Parts: sequence; C-alpha cells; structure tokens
Amino acid sequence: MKILCYIALFVALMMVYQHNPVFTIVILVIAIGLYLFYKAKKGNSGLLRNLMSGSAASNQNSIEDLITFMVIQQMFNELDTSPSRNQNPSKIKQKEQEKIQEKTKQEILDLLSE
Repeated sequence: MKILCYIALFVALMMVYQHNPVFTIVILVIAIGLYLFYKAKKGNSGLLRNLMSGSAASNQNSIEDLITFMVIQQMFNELDTSPSRNQNPSKIKQKEQEKIQEKTKQEILDLLSE
C-alpha cells in the first residue's frame, strides 16, 4: 500500500513538472527539508547538532557539502539553459500558426488548380 502512495505521488509530481518545473523543484526541496528536520528531531541522530556545531562536524562533512552544492548548481544551470527558456513561447506559437496557414494555403491552391 505504501508503494502505491509513492507511485501516486511520483505521477502527481510529474504532472505538475510538465506544467511548471520550477514549482515542482521548490516542492521537492521543501519536502526533503521537512523530512530531514523531522528525522533529526525524532531520532536524535545528531543531524541538527552536526549542522549547528563548529569545525569538527564541518571538517568531516566538507566533501559531502561540496558535492551537494555542485549538484545543486548543476541543477539550476540546466534549468537556465533549457531550450524552452531560450525561445519565447509566443514565437513558437507564431511559427506553428504560420505552418498551419501555409498548409491551408497549399490545400486551397491545390483545390483551385483542380
């Protein structure tokens, strides 16, 4: 039953992602943050203590933090360079309308020539 809930959540996120990718990423970041906060508070695993502590924890996790920041940076760079961001949606619609008009003109000319 739990797996069906996860599948339903995944499908819902994919549907939202098709409509607005940035909003989906924001939802995921908030959900992961809340999950980590809940786990740290419930289990007393020391996650919050490690995050708030001084140099001892930061020395141990510095490579992990660096990798995390690099992954986040790549994710945002990919969002900025996506082809849908480079082209204006109105230009895409205009090109589609021109193709439809050109096709209609050709059909009318073919009908008139017969």
